[in-house]
Amino acid sequence: MNHNWGGGTEKHVEDLVKCFREEDEFAIFLAKLTEDGIYIHEFLANGVTQSYFFRYNLEINPISSLIFKEPNTLFRLVCNIFKIDLIHFHHFLHTGNLFSVISPFEVPYVVTLHDYFSVCPTINLLNTKGVFCGACLPNSDQSDEYFGCMRKLKLAPKYLFEHRLLYLKVLKASKRIFIPSISMENYISKVFGSFPSLRVFEHGHEKLVKVDWTKSIFLPEKYGKKLKILLLGNITDHKGLKILKGICSEKKVLNFCEFELWGSTPSRIPNVIYRGNYTQETIHQILTENQYDISLQLSITAESFSYTISELVQNRIPVICFNLGAQAERILRYKAGWVIESMDKNSLILKLVELNQKRDQIDYVKKTMDVESLNSMAAMKSFYKKEYLEVMDGNLDETKLDNDFKISDVSGFLASASLEYKNKSSKFKSTLKFKILDGLKTLLKLCYFSLKAIHLKIVNRKSFIKGFRIV
Repeated sequence: MNHNWGGGTEKHVEDLVKCFREEDEFAIFLAKLTEDGIYIHEFLANGVTQSYFFRYNLEINPISSLIFKEPNTLFRLVCNIFKIDLIHFHHFLHTGNLFSVISPFEVPYVVTLHDYFSVCPTINLLNTKGVFCGACLPNSDQSDEYFGCMRKLKLAPKYLFEHRLLYLKVLKASKRIFIPSISMENYISKVFGSFPSLRVFEHGHEKLVKVDWTKSIFLPEKYGKKLKILLLGNITDHKGLKILKGICSEKKVLNFCEFELWGSTPSRIPNVIYRGNYTQETIHQILTENQYDISLQLSITAESFSYTISELVQNRIPVICFNLGAQAERILRYKAGWVIESMDKNSLILKLVELNQKRDQIDYVKKTMDVESLNSMAAMKSFYKKEYLEVMDGNLDETKLDNDFKISDVSGFLASASLEYKNKSSKFKSTLKFKILDGLKTLLKLCYFSLKAIHLKIVNRKSFIKGFRIV
């Protein structure tokens, strides 16, 4: 069970599918719940994918005219049709009251927590002042800041307690709770207590060819050059945008540092060269060719994992981050850089000044970084295969359809759902919204290649289009 919002969650799910789609022991399905229905992708042999779309107002047949108006009813049917033995939830968007039917439905489920939504509907645990709250406990710390957080989300203050009670029930009933970092466990257990079913396992990665770190060491002639600082990813407020703007505006920093961004920002950071976006296929070549000295990863909330850190470690680029969440945990584990205690601009500037004066420290980190300890895709597959089999052991009896869910022609029903998927995809492509997005995508490409061809430098253009992601 996944969403289609992109980011680390979707990447992790795609990696899991890649691990298991050729596995003889499992038949893998990917489900995405939306506001109007359920998408199902069935992964068959030889790389073939069969896709279906089940609408919530779908009629089973002309006789019964059974209408599905809520996710739980339709989801229950889908599980029966495909004889699902285990459900792996990676998010809770549009799940409605699914959890009220899963247990009686005798389908065991496991959960991966990729963020803090189960703890608080703010998701990232930032309060109205943009400060990390550490998962507040209003009943014990006498804090009333959650009032403002709930109001900002247009929710009644009491909803925080109702929300936590719901997900406590969800997590207790889960056969396994997977999280990708130890630091995340601190906040989960603070609110919900401990879970015997909880497992900590970092996401896996494709193994890269070894990076020759010696190409970017500080030779004598390089000491007179500025430090080349990399900003990587889609940098928003909770990724430290405000602090970065402050650092990049300091003249004394600009005297010995130059900044480049691969990614995007909602508003422009001054004195930063915007290089464009990147993909998983191009990032290794980009980082290898540009030979950056340091990367700043300044999230002001506790990240649950951070694929960006993985990319930097794989390419032996030292990182400076705050002492918070998985970013700090992983930088310390892989000896990949420096962790700053105080979350402010001045502390970071002092560290940059120090590293500029002692550039051999940067070389030392590049040399000694523990890249080999990153989890591989093979290790991730082995871990989840073991966990899946343990959970399903004793739960493999075929699920029985209730009388009101019997379908005489299952193959015809699935053929109809497959056609629904194709129609929905083709209808979207004929909409004005798709045509506008497709036209904008073409225009952006033309602009990019035109500017590149004439080597035009765009300086401080606040109206410049920043990192649209067209899907």
